[in-house]
Amino acid sequence: MGSGRLSAGGTSVELIAGEGLRGVLQLMAALHESGSSPERFYEAAVEAVVTTAGADRAALLLCDPDGVMRFRAWRGLSDDYRQAVEGHTPWSADDAAPILVPEAGAAPGLEEFWPAFAAEGIAALAFVPLIHRERLVGNFMLYHDKPHDFSASEIAVAEIVAGQVALALGRRRAEEAERASALRLAALQRVTAELSVAVMVDDVAAVVLGTARAELGARSASLCLLAGDDLEIAAAVGYPDEVMTHWRRFPLDGDLPASEAVRTGRAIFLRSAAERDALYPVFGSSPVVQDSAFAMVPLGDDPPVGCLVFGFPEPREFPPQDQAYLAAVAGQCASAFSRARLYEDRERSRAVAAFLAEASAALGSSLETEELASLTAEIAAGFLADWCAVFVREEGRIVPVSIAHDDAQRAAAARALLERCPVSLSDPLEALRGLDIGAALTIPLMVRDRAIGALALANQRPRPLGPDTLELAQELASRIAVALDHARSYRQQARLAQMLQANLLPPSLPEIPGLELAACHAAGSAGVDVGGDFYDVFPVDARRFVLVLGDVCGKGVDAAAIAALVRHTARSAALTDPSPAAIVGHLNDVLLRETDPGRYEPRFCTAVVALVSPSDQSAAAVTLAVAGHPLPLVRRSDGTVSSVGSPGSLVGVTPDAVVAETRLRLDPGDALVCYTDGVTERRNGAGFFEIGGLTRTLAATDGDARALAAAVEHAVLTFAPEPPGDDLAILVLRTSPPAP
Repeated sequence: MGSGRLSAGGTSVELIAGEGLRGVLQLMAALHESGSSPERFYEAAVEAVVTTAGADRAALLLCDPDGVMRFRAWRGLSDDYRQAVEGHTPWSADDAAPILVPEAGAAPGLEEFWPAFAAEGIAALAFVPLIHRERLVGNFMLYHDKPHDFSASEIAVAEIVAGQVALALGRRRAEEAERASALRLAALQRVTAELSVAVMVDDVAAVVLGTARAELGARSASLCLLAGDDLEIAAAVGYPDEVMTHWRRFPLDGDLPASEAVRTGRAIFLRSAAERDALYPVFGSSPVVQDSAFAMVPLGDDPPVGCLVFGFPEPREFPPQDQAYLAAVAGQCASAFSRARLYEDRERSRAVAAFLAEASAALGSSLETEELASLTAEIAAGFLADWCAVFVREEGRIVPVSIAHDDAQRAAAARALLERCPVSLSDPLEALRGLDIGAALTIPLMVRDRAIGALALANQRPRPLGPDTLELAQELASRIAVALDHARSYRQQARLAQMLQANLLPPSLPEIPGLELAACHAAGSAGVDVGGDFYDVFPVDARRFVLVLGDVCGKGVDAAAIAALVRHTARSAALTDPSPAAIVGHLNDVLLRETDPGRYEPRFCTAVVALVSPSDQSAAAVTLAVAGHPLPLVRRSDGTVSSVGSPGSLVGVTPDAVVAETRLRLDPGDALVCYTDGVTERRNGAGFFEIGGLTRTLAATDGDARALAAAVEHAVLTFAPEPPGDDLAILVLRTSPPAP
């Protein structure tokens, strides 16, 4: 029998019954619980496909950066077999469909693998593609020890498992990308901090070849600087002696990647040594660094003064976010080199370097405009000049933010004078004429070709300003301008985040006879970027109420818009059918329609939806549906705590979202606690708050709904000294306790 193809793209859940459906649900739970270890995740996927599809053996293969299929997890396969077939893929395009091979030893097109099949005892096999965002990212291999006619049901199960795994892979990779972005930002801050105190060119080079190289994960690095019509390797790490001897100086107009990067001002990225040798044949017959991927990033752009070269030990892609990060590192290095060269060329004293380092530290210590201006003015007064003042432009006026002098009485007199005689835009020093000033210098604080203020320096009569004051003051003014602009941007972003976050939450919770409601919300990311955590409680009629709590993927305006859409959609859906499963289904349909197939980040969310019907006996009946969200907890009146509900599909990912309704009764004094993962994933070093911390907090708290919510919020926020990195939301529904 030959190989055959079967597409189950339109297969519905009806084809998957009994063990198959339970297996899919188990898979989703396993993928959710597989933690941060990729190996555990891959093993869970293979175990799931074996269990659900009924294969004797199975394997998971994923595409590496070069598109080659590589084994990631397997069950019952020998090393010899894996080595024999690894790298093979039967598909030539991303629109792949399952390929069924009922008799492996006679399948046309697979003749080269017949001996491997026979040696391994494989009689039948199937290729099931993993597709994510219309791209082939890997495949499942299903193996049978005897010839096997694959049924539509088992292939449908395998395809659904593959789809869930591909989705989980995409979500994991998105999470890894977010973590990588945070790590890149932290690394850039560390490099910037070290560069800010690097004085000489050698100091900057040490940061580039040390901290910057290590933060980038590079094995080798070099600094190439312009030297006439050539480029010269000024410093290097990981370069053998023969490479340094051969390439220490090379022509700027040569057909070389570093030369091209400096000539064009554009970074050059080589994903592999083979790509390097193909594009630049000269390396085929020359000494080279034994690395497998390379980045050549120009230093500066008007024009570049050289470039940074980083070598990586493994072949790799350079996605846009990595390119931007490398450009940012190079930009910081270029600024540092410019400063260092200026210091060396003018033979500035160590006092100048110490002054700039102190000013940089002061500017980086706060995001408050007045505090920034005060710190820098106090540092500059007495070093650059007798007087130092910082003015900012606000609504067409020049406002003195800080005035400093070594003599506190003189500074107080200047501030009093400026209060009586406001500064004009034409001359911010005109009001200071009565302070016996003999020499003065005003430098605009420029940000993106726009003056946001001014730095003013002055000396008492008859002392002039020093000859080097202008250049140093310009450097200080540039740093002050950037710091003030950052402070303004931070305040604006924080205000916007607060406004958007407020619109995601109901202004108040409804009054429900016999029930108590309480909610808490805390913004993560220092409150400057609105998150996607939300909750809502609204009546369906006089005796029924709907509770919704969820978490939208991502942050920022887009996440806020989706959260608002989910809230209002839930309210409108409840008018037609208030059952939690129906509401989740309607939300799923709406989010799928809102998702652009070309979006880098999908629009989806997790949610808990509950329909609550209070009774006259201070009790309540609750129908609950959980869609990809942490399971709620019930705290009984005796202090016992347990989870409720069944895991369900994410909202807005697949057309056939699977959710199950759970019914429970809340007796007097019982509480239902819903929360987002910002609670359990609150981190302190290597430890997490976890479900255990939440359970212990609830068990130890005796009080009304407000007390329970407040206790959880307090426990989470005080679990670690730093502010939370993720939003958290808590919604508590409690039945009134029995009368004493």
